[in-house]
Amino acid sequence: MILYNKEIFQRCFCYRPRYWYKNIANIPWYFRAIHYLIKNGYDKSATWDMYMWFIDNARKIMTVYRDNRHGTPIVIEDYKTNDKESDERNEKKWNEIVDRMIFLLGEMDENTCQKKNPYDDDSHRIYDEFSEKYGMFGEKLNPPEEKDKKFITMHFPSELPEYHDTMEKWYAAEREIEEYRSKCKDDFFELFSKHFYALWD
Repeated sequence: MILYNKEIFQRCFCYRPRYWYKNIANIPWYFRAIHYLIKNGYDKSATWDMYMWFIDNARKIMTVYRDNRHGTPIVIEDYKTNDKESDERNEKKWNEIVDRMIFLLGEMDENTCQKKNPYDDDSHRIYDEFSEKYGMFGEKLNPPEEKDKKFITMHFPSELPEYHDTMEKWYAAEREIEEYRSKCKDDFFELFSKHFYALWD
């Protein structure tokens, strides 16, 4: 019986040693999550974060497949049976295809994508300064008559001249990274679709 799952464990018991006692309240939640995994065959996080669940699990499965498979599908056009050189070229080609899919899965994940925003540090510094000066939501920039209202107008650092240029560069870099990750997703599913029925052992 499965009683331990690393991902579920980390989600349930996220408090560090100093606040270990706060994890106690999540013990029942952990066992409910494990029960759900045993009953359904997948972690419940798949229902609220499907794309990340898919990326994480597909990458793990394909890595295990690559390192432990027993056979190789024919993927080169001039393949010859009972020919060592042909077998080696075919296996090399298939390994390149699988490695490419694993790489693309990694690039689809914002946490493991190799492209990073060069303005991240500046952005964090600016948000810290902005929050300290004007409040987390920029509420101190609102006129006095709005302070007593139930809803306030939110403001962002990019609205202020001293932060505008840097934040615009950060937004532009983020858009480039999102486009890159989207292209990696399209490239992955193109390969995945093409070789889908070859992914067995």
